[in-house]
Amino acid sequence: MTPPIRTREDGTRYPIRGGNGKGKATVVAGGVALAVWASGGATGGVTLGGSGTTTASMSTADTAVVRGIGRNLSKARRDVKRGNRERAWKRLGLRRGRRVTRSAVECVAATYGEVRDFFVRTPCRDLRRFQFPVDYDSGTISVLVSRVRMRSSAAARDLRSLIDEHGTGDIRPVLSTVRFTGHHYDSTLRRGTVFVGETESRTGNVPKQVLDSTAEAAVALARSAG
Repeated sequence: MTPPIRTREDGTRYPIRGGNGKGKATVVAGGVALAVWASGGATGGVTLGGSGTTTASMSTADTAVVRGIGRNLSKARRDVKRGNRERAWKRLGLRRGRRVTRSAVECVAATYGEVRDFFVRTPCRDLRRFQFPVDYDSGTISVLVSRVRMRSSAAARDLRSLIDEHGTGDIRPVLSTVRFTGHHYDSTLRRGTVFVGETESRTGNVPKQVLDSTAEAAVALARSAG
C-alpha cells in the first residue's frame, strides 16, 4: 500500500510511515494510561505497542507523564477555565515554557497546500496560533496549537475533515525553527471552531506515546480556554 503523503511548507512532498498522526486513529491519553497501569509502569520502564504501531520503550518519567495526563486532564481543563494554564500543565506532569502567540483575521497567509486552497474558497473568521515548549525529566516537547474559527459549523467540519488527512497541507508554525511532521497530532471540533494540536520532540528522547498524549492534552486545554 502506498504510504500517505505530506506536504512541507516549501512544497516538497514526502511519505509518512508509521505513527498515529494525521489520517490515523489517535491513541487517546486515557487509553495509553490504562496500558501503562496494566503494565505496572510505576516501577520502571515499560514497553507499549499495538496493532500497526512500533513498540517503544518508556522510562519511568515517560510513564509518569502519560499517567498524569490520563488521570488529571479533567482537573487541568478546570484550571484553564479559571485562567491558570501554567498550573494545568504542571498537573499533567509537564512544565510549560514561554508561549508565543500569533493572531490573524484571515487564514490564507498562515497555511499551505490544500488547506490554504480551502481557505481561499472558504474564508475563516480568525486564526490564533500558540507555540510553546513543555519539559519534563526525559526531555522537551515543542507544542503548536491552532484555533480556527469558521463562519459556520459546516465549514468547520469540512476543515477538520481536510486537515486531519496527510498530504493536504497544514497551518504554519509560529516559529519556523520547528518542523512539525504530523506524526503526533490531534484535533477537535466545537460548533464553528476547530482546534488542532501538534507536538515534536525538541530535546532528549521523547517517545511517541508521550508526544501523542501531549498533543491530545494541548487540544483539550485549548478547547477549554475557548
